[in-house]
Amino acid sequence: MGSEGGTEQRCFEQGELEFDASTARLKLEASAAAAAGGASHELSFDVADASTMADQLVSHIQLYVANVVSGLPPRMHPANHALRLGLELAALTSLGVWGLDQADGAARYGLLVGVPAAAAGAWGTFTVPNDPSRGGKGAVTVPGWARLGVELGVFGFATWAMVDTGRGDLAVGYAATVGLHHVLSFRRIRWLLRR
Repeated sequence: MGSEGGTEQRCFEQGELEFDASTARLKLEASAAAAAGGASHELSFDVADASTMADQLVSHIQLYVANVVSGLPPRMHPANHALRLGLELAALTSLGVWGLDQADGAARYGLLVGVPAAAAGAWGTFTVPNDPSRGGKGAVTVPGWARLGVELGVFGFATWAMVDTGRGDLAVGYAATVGLHHVLSFRRIRWLLRR
């Protein structure tokens, strides 16, 4: 523990804490086993009321432990979740329309239902434990790269299905939106690739 000019500093096994009457800086070192390479995380925040500093520190530490040390992925923003849901529904619709165009008679209705059902089945079956973007529950646990492959496969097939049914302009917009979703989900993708 040290003090210089009204600033207190405390060091401990997992990191250090430095604070004064209005700000706090918490630096935590994750173990190599827990954070895939021993990442360092620094949290700084202003303290409007010194009496709440302890509560704010506890809150930041709990968030750190939940997201880094335990290996849980960062949470996705609700708007990104809504975007993802829209992309999933658009993929199922696209696959159904594609299936309808592939045959005549009763077979076309089988494909209308069967192709999206197969995609939804793969989507729901292969999971990575603790993945909050989809609940983390499924029949088959797979590595993160395999889960990402399933997602990109469904989105890719849906994009191709749009092109194949003569909706190329829609496919371009859909593919761009899928790309945007994955850019916004970069923390989750990084987490998946480490699993």
